[in-house]
Amino acid sequence: MTEEKVVPVEEVQRIKKYVDDVLKNSISLSSSEKISVRPEKSDLDEKEKTILGYIKNNPGVIKQTVVDAFKIKVGYSRKPVLKIVNNLERYGLIIVRPDKENIRKHHLFTNNENALVLLIEILDSFKQNYFTIIDSVEMLDDNTISNMAFIEKSNLIESIILPFKSFILLMQYNLFGQSETPSNKLILDKKFGMIHTAMQEIHFKLYKSKILKIFTDDNEEQILVHLFANNSNGLRPENIIEMLKTFEQYGLRENIEKLMDPLWKLSYHILPFVHSHYRRYNAKDLKDWRRVIAEFDYLPYNPIKYFLRR
Repeated sequence: MTEEKVVPVEEVQRIKKYVDDVLKNSISLSSSEKISVRPEKSDLDEKEKTILGYIKNNPGVIKQTVVDAFKIKVGYSRKPVLKIVNNLERYGLIIVRPDKENIRKHHLFTNNENALVLLIEILDSFKQNYFTIIDSVEMLDDNTISNMAFIEKSNLIESIILPFKSFILLMQYNLFGQSETPSNKLILDKKFGMIHTAMQEIHFKLYKSKILKIFTDDNEEQILVHLFANNSNGLRPENIIEMLKTFEQYGLRENIEKLMDPLWKLSYHILPFVHSHYRRYNAKDLKDWRRVIAEFDYLPYNPIKYFLRR
């Protein structure tokens, strides 16, 4: 058994500084042309993701079958495909098992216990459902938008931005929080690359959103203020309830619940470190966000009622 390598503290600090720099630079952007979405070197590239997806959809597939399939489908030669398969095994994303009758044959399986495999699935689901929400809001009737009261517009913007801001905060905890002890530099780099790429893609989608431009008169500074300095402050129960109510008003309740599912999977084990309300739950019960929210005694803030209670 090989000795487990521990990532030096300096390496973790280096990556954390890079995340902070990315966020600072994003805030200072003055035009969409300065925003570039590109896969980081540490992220899985498209070929790796494609072959990983193929193995996932064909559990137990023989390595030679993968080589043949990608030669026919996209013209990959044998050597690059085998290199990618070896890399996926090195990352711990797949498991290679020799055939019981012919040890020269190797069966491939995704390692469903691997944190990176789970992260890829959850991030993809989060992005897809988030983009669906943004696109659906942009399709709202122009009269509906123009007739919104100021408070309705504000609530809608807050609800659109809340998942993104929560994602940024929670991913920093995920990468650098005390609950995570990175033990392998390669895995840490891959994890960071996936999160950073997702962050860029979502940022770009929101920045280009027609709905934000309508509500901010296409003012670039105001768009960035909404993206990074608005009032959204994380996945508190009251924030989630308000977000659900807002999207339900526009017929998007099912969409926002589909978005909450992967966001909660990314964050539920971290939430007790972020918000004190979640500390009353054990890990098993906290997995069910619908139960947690249903049990929350929510009283919307009303200045008149607050005054009378005093």
